[in-house]
Amino acid sequence: MSKTKNQGGTIYKQKDSEIWTLNFKPKGKKRIRKSSGTSSKRKAWVELEKLINSIEDGSYYEELSTTSFEDLSIAYIKEGIPLLKENTQNDYMLYILRFHKIIGDKKAINIVKEDIQSFVDWIRGKGLSASSIQNHLAAISAVFTYGVKTGVIEDNPVRKFDKSYVGKSKERIRFLIKDEYKLLLENCSYELLQQAMILAVETGLRKSELMSLKWSDQIDFRKKEITVFYTKNKKHRTIPISPIAFEVLKIIYKNKKKYERLNNKICDYVFFNFNTWKRIKSFKKSFATAKKRADIEDFRWHDFRHTFATWGLKGWFTWQKYPMDLYKLQRWLGHSDIKTTQRYAHLEIQDLHSLIDYSVVIQWEGVKWSEIKIRKSQYKTL
Repeated sequence: MSKTKNQGGTIYKQKDSEIWTLNFKPKGKKRIRKSSGTSSKRKAWVELEKLINSIEDGSYYEELSTTSFEDLSIAYIKEGIPLLKENTQNDYMLYILRFHKIIGDKKAINIVKEDIQSFVDWIRGKGLSASSIQNHLAAISAVFTYGVKTGVIEDNPVRKFDKSYVGKSKERIRFLIKDEYKLLLENCSYELLQQAMILAVETGLRKSELMSLKWSDQIDFRKKEITVFYTKNKKHRTIPISPIAFEVLKIIYKNKKKYERLNNKICDYVFFNFNTWKRIKSFKKSFATAKKRADIEDFRWHDFRHTFATWGLKGWFTWQKYPMDLYKLQRWLGHSDIKTTQRYAHLEIQDLHSLIDYSVVIQWEGVKWSEIKIRKSQYKTL
């Protein structure tokens, strides 16, 4: 972070941003951080001076009192939304628009937790799940957090809202069994989609990670490794390429080279449209068609990742020497917290139950409890 200061305040650049941010702490009030709207250091200092003057003469706070949620959200969309992932940007825009539909022209400073509850009741009435409602609240909270940082409002009403009112999201782990997987591939007429589905199961990559793969710096055929840079937790990881994934990648690469020679063009993405030469972000329509033909219901693209995790723990992959444990699965999937991986722990306990023959009847006749009890002192040494 590039940062300079004077006696009145500071200006700084956030990571990966060319725009200077103004930073000032008024006496007796919360710190104000606001975009200068310029990449020029000299102009940023001018904007900081204007900000300080408007705070001292009171005009800054008068203007804030008239700021509507719409104005605040527009400012956030310009400055905050671009910092998010592309898919998240679209979702946040939709969620913010929905909240604005309910809140209307209400001033940002007048929005309270009761307004948040009214919005939750409205979207719940539309049949949205607890998980979806939580995503809506995250987007709205981001707008208000931006408002707090820029001094438009003092508190974030979403943080004051009781999240238990939303309820807990139902744990959902849907995965394909071998017959379903085979059926899905057989009913897919689009070769590139078929290859993407195989790679999704064989690698366990997230959709965004798979669709962002590049040949030049992420796929190493010699080492048989894939390095993922654009991860959810912003940490890169390297995973091995399975024999099946290796063969599929070779086919895709061969076809890519063929089209490049014919069209005299080059594209570094693994999945790109041969007509537009742009990266493919989703196989939404063709994926839906394949599922319909295969008669597979309640299955999302992310469930390929669940399929990889389930097969890995059970040792169902033909290339596995032995089943994965949760620690190895955590590293492979790139979970920053083992608790996320522990969602699949129930699969392990089911396998442990399979070791036991519950039909066996134990005869307790003639056995004294004193003979089978373990003293606490003995238990500690086990």
